[in-house]
This record gives sequence, structure tokens and C-alpha cells, in this order.
Amino acid sequence: MTLYKTSRIENFSHYHPSTSNKYLSEFSTPSITAIGNPDILQNKTLAIFSSSKCPGKVILQTYDVMKNIREAGITVISGFHSPMESECLNILLKGKQPIPDKPE
Repeated sequence: MTLYKTSRIENFSHYHPSTSNKYLSEFSTPSITAIGNPDILQNKTLAIFSSSKCPGKVILQTYDVMKNIREAGITVISGFHSPMESECLNILLKGKQPIPDKPE
């Protein structure tokens, strides 16, 4: 079993995602807890969200887009709960880019 370091990241610290304060300032928490390397929060990131049902055309386009994102090394943030989000995770796991995950 691999153990990961847990760190508390205070609001406005170097590691705290700047977009969180920029776009969610009134809802931003004073700190977040990270497990693993907090440096990945400084990478270019893209959040993905998907409905539980998607048209076939969108699914095929999403496969292509996720492969391109994987090859570009972009860090993707998602809950990976919906079927399409789970498929995106499967594609991303074949790459080398970090994937932040949240505890359940």
C-alpha cells in the first residue's frame, strides 16, 4: 500500500489554485486539503463535467478531444462519476499527465 503525504493548502498560498479565488471568491474555503503532490495544482487544468446521457455524436467527439488533451499533458479535474466522465478517465489514465482526484 502506497502512503501519500497530506498537506493543508491555505487560501492565497502559492499552491492554492488562483482560479478558485478569482472566480469563486465569495464561496472559496479558507483552505483545502491535498493528498499527494500539490505542485500539479499549478499546471494548466481543465475541468470536465458531463450529463449521465450524451448523444452519440458528442461521445465520439469527446473521445477525440480527450485523446488530444492526454497527448498535450493537460491536467484534467473531474469527479469522474457519469459514464462519459468515467470513459474520459480511462482515456486519460493511458497518459502521463497528473490527474487530481478527490476522496469520496
